[in-house]
Amino acid sequence: SEICCKLFAAKTLLHEYTNFIVGSRKKELVDNYGDYYTLFAKIDNVFECLPSWWKARSGYNPKTNRKDMLLTIPANNSSIVGETTNESFSAGSRATALLLDEFGRVDATTATAIEGSVHDVSPCIIYSSTHWLGAGHCFNTCLGKATTEVVELLWYTNPVKNPGLYTSPKPGLIQILDIGYYKERWPDVFSSYTKDSV
Repeated sequence: SEICCKLFAAKTLLHEYTNFIVGSRKKELVDNYGDYYTLFAKIDNVFECLPSWWKARSGYNPKTNRKDMLLTIPANNSSIVGETTNESFSAGSRATALLLDEFGRVDATTATAIEGSVHDVSPCIIYSSTHWLGAGHCFNTCLGKATTEVVELLWYTNPVKNPGLYTSPKPGLIQILDIGYYKERWPDVFSSYTKDSV
C-alpha cells in the first residue's frame, strides 16, 4: 500500500491529466484526518515533504487542493480520489490506475461485483492484500489470472519482523536462517553452529 500510494503521488505530480483511485474496506482506512495509517496519509506525506519551490510550481495548496478523499494538482489537472470498496466501487469513473487495498478482506459478494466491473474503469488494477477469506474468494482468482503480475513482499524478508528466523525443510530438521540472533543470545550453545548444521 505504501509503495502504491507513493507512486500514485509521484505520477500525479509529474504527469498531466492523470487520475488515480485508491480504495479500501471502510472510509476510515482510506482517509481519516489525524490518522497516519490511512491511504491518504501515505499520499499526504509525499506532499508535506516536497520542497517549497515544487509546491509552488505544482500549484498545490493543502487548504484548497486537499479535501476529504480527494487531492488535486491544479498545474497539471491530475488527481487522486478515495473510495470505499462497495458494490458500486468506481462505477462510471475512469482512472490511470486503481488500488484495491486489502481486497482479500472485502466481503466475497462485494469483491466479486467490484472485480466484474473495475476493469472498465482502468487498464491497471493493483490488488494490495493478504489472503483472508480463503481460496474461494475472488482475490485468489485475480492472482491466478494470466494478466496479473504477482509481486510478493514476504514478511520473512523484512529485517525488522524476522529476528530469529528459522525454517523446517523436512520433519525433524530445523535450519536456522538468522544465526546471529541466536549466537548473540546464547553464545555457548550456538558458538559452533553453521547454517548447514542440523
